[in-house]
Amino acid sequence: MRAASTTYGDSWVYDATTDLFLDRDNDGYFHRLRVRFDADTLFTFSYVYAEIYISADGDAWEHLYSTNDFSIWGSDPADDYEVETDLVSGYSTGLYDVLIELYDADTGELVDEFGPNESPD
Repeated sequence: MRAASTTYGDSWVYDATTDLFLDRDNDGYFHRLRVRFDADTLFTFSYVYAEIYISADGDAWEHLYSTNDFSIWGSDPADDYEVETDLVSGYSTGLYDVLIELYDADTGELVDEFGPNESPD
C-alpha cells in the first residue's frame, strides 16, 4: 500500500500497513493486530513518537497504543516501526480503521497523521 500523506511538519508517515491474524473462534475476524509504518524526515534524523488509534465507525477513535520515542533517518526504508497487540475484550466483531499520529519527540507537536483518508486499505 502506498498513499500520499497529509504532512504538517518536517517528518511524515511515508507508508503504513496492517496485518491481522489469530482467529481463535473461526468467525472470520481476527484479534491480533500488527501496525507497521515507515516515517521519513527532511533532516538527517529526527526523534518522534506515535499515537495509534482504532475506530469501528470512522468517527469515534479509541487510543490503542503510544510508542516510545524513536529515531527516523531521512528517507531510510529500514527505520520502520512495528506495533503488535491483541484486541482482547470490549471490541465488537467487525472491521476497524487504524489512525497513526506522528509527533515530534522534542516539542510534542503533531507533525503528521496517516489513516483511512490517506489510504483506504
